[in-house]
Amino acid sequence: MKLDPILAKATRAAGAKKYEEALKMLEPEEQRYRGSFHYCYLSGVCCLRLGDYTGALEHFRNAHEIKKQNPLPLLGIAVLYFQRGEMGKTVDF
Repeated sequence: MKLDPILAKATRAAGAKKYEEALKMLEPEEQRYRGSFHYCYLSGVCCLRLGDYTGALEHFRNAHEIKKQNPLPLLGIAVLYFQRGEMGKTVDF
């Protein structure tokens, strides 16, 4: 699957651990990418890495709703709870 230029550029920035830069590219395009699994998941990863747990949880949940069969958003949520020290939620989720 070929990504459009904005998602591709944001993915490269996130891959280079430039999470804030990636989010700055993604945030203005939120309406454009409504319903995009890649957008939601990538935004969730960036928010998680920047410590924005509320944003990460929202994006991971949206990604899960779009592709319920994909385990990545659930793993992202588990990592989020683990980083927050909520072990019970990590295991239950």
